[in-house]
Amino acid sequence: MREFIHGLTHTFNMDKYKSRPDLLTVLCILTFVGSGMMFLSSVMYALNYELFQEWFSANEDKFPGASLYLSVKRGFSIWNSFLYLGSLIGAILMFKLKKAGFHIYTSSQIFLLIVSAFYIKLDSFPLMGLLTTLIFVLLYHKNIKYMQ
Repeated sequence: MREFIHGLTHTFNMDKYKSRPDLLTVLCILTFVGSGMMFLSSVMYALNYELFQEWFSANEDKFPGASLYLSVKRGFSIWNSFLYLGSLIGAILMFKLKKAGFHIYTSSQIFLLIVSAFYIKLDSFPLMGLLTTLIFVLLYHKNIKYMQ
């Protein structure tokens, strides 16, 4: 694992950030992947909203959860796009050991939970989303002492 992280650090010319802990590096990489993919999918859904709605309507019986997608408005995808971009920017700043990245990331994650609760009416509380957010924020907070 150390060789992989060192290879990434060397590849991206990040040698000056050798004091970044491995946990922070792993968290940032996971956030790059997760928030990056969610950002792209939210943008694509917002740009092609009518096409997706038509497809989900035609395949509602074949696709479990299609009714959830059909109930979501375009505004949800637009908000998600901006907020996942915020998460991504926050992770990039934390990767560069900037404390502002923690605040941007945490704010984005909190607003993602609020926007989801506002746009999506679920029968049960989204405990997994809350736990995932809480774990990442707490682990990032543990590394805040290495940031400026």
